Amino acid sequence: MGATIFFVIINGLIDRKRIKGRQNMREILRLAAPVILEMILGMVVWIADTAMVGRLDAQALSAVGLGGQIFFSFVNVFAALGVGAAAIVARHIGAENYERGKQSAAHAFQISIVLGMVLTIFSIFIFDKFFILAKAESKVIDLGTRYLRLIAVSGLFMVPGMVTSAILRASGDTKTPMIGAIITNVINLIGDYVLIFGKWGFPRLEVDGAAIATAIGQIIGFCYVIWVLFKRDGKIKYEMAYLKTWDKKDFDQIWHLSLPAQTHELLSSGGRLIYAFMIMQLGTLSFASNQIATTAESLSFMPNSGFAVAATTMVGQYLGAGKLKEAEENGWMSSYLAAAVMGATAIIFFFFPRQLARLFTDEMDIVDLAGKCIRIAALEQIPMGFSMVLGGALRGAGDTKGPMLTAILSTWIYRLPVTYVIVYIIKAPITALWYVTAIQYIIEAIFLVIRFKRGKWSNISIY
Repeated sequence: MGATIFFVIINGLIDRKRIKGRQNMREILRLAAPVILEMILGMVVWIADTAMVGRLDAQALSAVGLGGQIFFSFVNVFAALGVGAAAIVARHIGAENYERGKQSAAHAFQISIVLGMVLTIFSIFIFDKFFILAKAESKVIDLGTRYLRLIAVSGLFMVPGMVTSAILRASGDTKTPMIGAIITNVINLIGDYVLIFGKWGFPRLEVDGAAIATAIGQIIGFCYVIWVLFKRDGKIKYEMAYLKTWDKKDFDQIWHLSLPAQTHELLSSGGRLIYAFMIMQLGTLSFASNQIATTAESLSFMPNSGFAVAATTMVGQYLGAGKLKEAEENGWMSSYLAAAVMGATAIIFFFFPRQLARLFTDEMDIVDLAGKCIRIAALEQIPMGFSMVLGGALRGAGDTKGPMLTAILSTWIYRLPVTYVIVYIIKAPITALWYVTAIQYIIEAIFLVIRFKRGKWSNISIY
């Protein structure tokens, strides 16, 4: 019923006559498929990681869940520099101004190295304080602090690597980041098995093993991606001549487009952390169940991420080539393809929630509660498709403020205050919060559809 109402609203907002880009569906799928596969590989490792840590105990699961959320939230904030870099590079490629594209890519890489250093320092000395703020159990604090300090070194490589991957995708190369993801995830998966449980002669390190395996996999995988952009021949590569220079005008433009994206990610990630802190007050069972449900729901992020990358690349390149009509058509087409896939995902979530939860744990009380949350998550799948993909289309055009303002509205004005009321005043169960999240995605989708339809993003200039 909720999905039907949502589709009626969206169809009323969208001018279907504008969607004539079906001939470009193959190009959208070509760009999206490697990203989706990359996400699948990452999800396999996350599922395996969660499942293996889940075999230890609820405290270990909570420590890795919250610790990983803290670390990767800030990774995403710093790596959002790639959003601005991707918009600039895509526009230059569309305009066939390849030297400016190489110059902007090199300067974005310089900034990413500095941000990677900052992330590592924060991970060692600051991030553990979040466990105390969350009022986690003492064992969860101890395990989570060790997890963060062991994984910290990977931040030096992850931020430059993720920015590099964003630049590659903006150039139309989504295969190289996929190969990097294969390397990362294979090493991570094997490392999890041998280090968490002490197999093949290695010591049993449990939570510490999960952190070490993740760090090693991320470092090697991202080193490969960075190496490719130094060695490759093509439209975009890292040129040493540009890496040795400092161009204030270029830096200002990168920051101008990236700061709203980083603010958006900070607001979203910060909102998720505060949300996690409030869920922690519901007890370890609720937090662990929410972690399982969130991991299962992340399966649906994969197609959205792929179509969002396709929208970012095609909108940016078509604008650079001066083809506004094609840019708009491909933004809409990408969002509709994502919504169709998310409809199928919603059916799976609704009819098989407990089966999904059992992939991650054998504790039946967690399975029962997580299954209820997953079923509710079916309501948000289609709105999530429109929200993520149209957000990517706007960023590809250089409109990074629209998604940021939407995040402020949906997260800080709506979701967090309502969550506070539910947790601390009404004291409702965790399932109530999943209904709140479903409404949040509906709000985001409606606002981003309206913003994309207005078309003001086509007037953003990039030099």
